[in-house]
Amino acid sequence: MISYCICCQRPPMASFLIKDLIKKTTVPYEILLWMNTDDKDLLDLIGKEKKAGAPIEIVGSTKHSIGMVGYKILFQRAVHDMIVQVEDTVIMVSRRIAEKAAAAFTKNPKVKQIVADVIQDKYTTGGRPPMKDYKPLDTTDELYDGPVDGWFSVYHRSVLPYLMEAPYERVFFLGSWMRARLSMAGELGVLTTRFKVFNTAGPAYANFFGTVKDEIKNFQEAQKPQRAREYENCALSQNDILAMEETCVKTAKEFDAMDTTF
Repeated sequence: MISYCICCQRPPMASFLIKDLIKKTTVPYEILLWMNTDDKDLLDLIGKEKKAGAPIEIVGSTKHSIGMVGYKILFQRAVHDMIVQVEDTVIMVSRRIAEKAAAAFTKNPKVKQIVADVIQDKYTTGGRPPMKDYKPLDTTDELYDGPVDGWFSVYHRSVLPYLMEAPYERVFFLGSWMRARLSMAGELGVLTTRFKVFNTAGPAYANFFGTVKDEIKNFQEAQKPQRAREYENCALSQNDILAMEETCVKTAKEFDAMDTTF
């Protein structure tokens, strides 16, 4: 039913994400990984989950991050009807995502991309614009037309040819590019508030999870010096750390209790 595609370059975050996807998904699925890290703990986790029966596969790896190009490789290996672009800054998801996305695709034939809503706090930049920037499309399925990107973007398999048209560039906004491509074809990429993810993008959570050095290196290699400086200049107080820990615990409890039936 659903193929999760993840480019892994942030081992602590990717570990949370992989375990949560396995825990929360109750339909046929696969997890396809492109590895830009050789972190032993993450590789051990993947091996352990695969041995336990999880349909998880490392499709390939490179020593340096190839960014968005990795997703195009993963998409071509996906076998299920829904293909998901997942950033490894996402560490938690709500339940029944596959079922809800499939129902929305069936009910709304023009919709070919459904992007998850996000839980936000003051530390993460992994969010969406305010809801005033969106207009309702389907209130029953909580679909909204407006700005989207690829933090957790579910694509209908029929648009795989469009995904293959995306630029072979390391850094670009694939999710928003896809929405524009769909619009050209008279189809839609939309936001839903029926399912949610916690996206920990940004310098604060990079510091919190200990990935900031890798982030700085990636931005420098991608010739994004201003973004690199944002990460270099971020410092967390003890109160910040406690607040972020509290958000993680609270969000996990909310997601565990959310939508236990469909």
